[in-house]
Amino acid sequence: MRRRTELLAWVAAVSWLAGAACGGNAATTGPDGGGASGSAGAAGTSAGGSSGTVGAAGTGGSTGSAGSGVAGAAGTGVGGQAGALPPSLEGVIRDAGIIGFRAPRPEFGAVIVANDGDRIYAVESRRDVEPGPLGLPWRSRFRLAAYDNAASATWTFAAPPDDVVSDVAVHPSGDVTVAVLHYPLERRSYDLVRLSRDGTVLGTTTMTEPQTMPATDFGASDPRPMFRMKSDLADATVGGWVRLLSDGDGLVATFLSYVDVPADNPLSLRLATGVAAFDWQSAAYVERWGRMVEGPHSAQPAAWTYDELRQTEQAVRPFLTRDESTGDILVGRAWNNSRCKANVAVFAEFAMTDCVLGSVSPIENQWLPLAVTRFSSAGQRLGTRILAPDADAAEQVAFALVARDGKLATAGFVVRETNGDGTFRTYPDPNGYVDYDGYIAIYDGDGKPLFHRDFNMGRGDVLASLRWLPNDIVAVGSSGWDRWQGGNSISRGADPLLVWLSPDGGRSAQRVVQLSDGTRHFNLFDLTVTDHAIIAHGFSDAPLTHSGDGGNTAARTLGPLRVRLDRP
Repeated sequence: MRRRTELLAWVAAVSWLAGAACGGNAATTGPDGGGASGSAGAAGTSAGGSSGTVGAAGTGGSTGSAGSGVAGAAGTGVGGQAGALPPSLEGVIRDAGIIGFRAPRPEFGAVIVANDGDRIYAVESRRDVEPGPLGLPWRSRFRLAAYDNAASATWTFAAPPDDVVSDVAVHPSGDVTVAVLHYPLERRSYDLVRLSRDGTVLGTTTMTEPQTMPATDFGASDPRPMFRMKSDLADATVGGWVRLLSDGDGLVATFLSYVDVPADNPLSLRLATGVAAFDWQSAAYVERWGRMVEGPHSAQPAAWTYDELRQTEQAVRPFLTRDESTGDILVGRAWNNSRCKANVAVFAEFAMTDCVLGSVSPIENQWLPLAVTRFSSAGQRLGTRILAPDADAAEQVAFALVARDGKLATAGFVVRETNGDGTFRTYPDPNGYVDYDGYIAIYDGDGKPLFHRDFNMGRGDVLASLRWLPNDIVAVGSSGWDRWQGGNSISRGADPLLVWLSPDGGRSAQRVVQLSDGTRHFNLFDLTVTDHAIIAHGFSDAPLTHSGDGGNTAARTLGPLRVRLDRP
């Protein structure tokens, strides 16, 4: 049974639910390039201030290609707001023609995107059929690619085979910084590489343990130095263990690392999380301040041979975002009892009873509270808040965290209980497949839920990334996959999913771009919003759980998927 009644009792003691958000009619378009669309079900409301579930997506028309095309007619909705705010993007998600791109596999698909005006920077990965590390029959490669409104890259920066480009930050000067994680090195394997707008390498800084961390960030028995600056091998689907934020011409980075002790020390398999701010000086990054987020802990969910949705990663890697209204830096991570105990021992932001009632096992990857620690722009630790799963969630995993005007937002997937007894909600099918829904949830600065919205297209749905703008919340992911109730194998491929939500949660719109015949995945992993378009990237023609069985290694490869919706 997935429901944690003990946690719910704890959550009830520390949180309250805001007033009701209005429901509306969610507009859903038909397939890209198709004819008439089906209509979405009404978005009802539920008690306690949470918005109801958006109805299943309509169908109709013939399946479109990944080229340009205009979706079928959509339902109604009011776009835009009065005043100085820009026009709402509701109509863009609902009605705009789609310009798409894909190429035969194997080729580079994208896991992270950012923009500088109309210039798009994509952290891309691919799998090639050749012997890889750890006995894998494939090798993963990563690169950063710059795109200027074209299918082919203007320039690329490639990491060595098996190394990972973990994130990208765009600076106001036009420079960009990437985090490169080197597989062969056993320590100090994280580099910050700064590139000019034309792709020239301006400098490389190898990350070391922050020297400005106060002694109070360490426990009495903690090893010093703490960070080995080394993590697990990351396959092509993984975003990596170092997250970046531009800080003007400087940088903020949060990082997950093995503890720096000899291999025969039991602590060698433990992890630690830190955050640091840097200035750019004389072609190198110079530390401004550094802090410990959590000391020695574990986060090791049960391994999946293939994790097409990148779910397991969310139980391990840190999240990083900034609240522009205050300048505060927020570091999020799945909240397990090992991380909680490390917090109690050093920072005393929680009690041991909170670790028992308000966290999960380090092997958990399906029902994950999210801890968010706030730091001032000068590095002062301002406390940790817990974003707990919903009371009726049999499973809930956050894939994205953003902040705006003192509030927090997450997106991911949720499985609702049917009868309050921990049983999964399923959809009509003889196999009893689990009904995963994409969701967006909004919280106040203390982690109290304000409202949420589920996006239920009828089968399995997930939202992998979101952007929160003054007048819009936009998210992307995938829709239409099947997962067995008795295990985590995915047996049906997904299509790209794009959704819009008004900042008050009262209106929503969504679109599924039908590209898959169910045998392969077409997933969107990240998006960016420019002055002229909504642009999302991911994988096309990507494998399912058992696609590579029987030595069919070539089926483990993937291709690129790019979707563009032009703004008026």
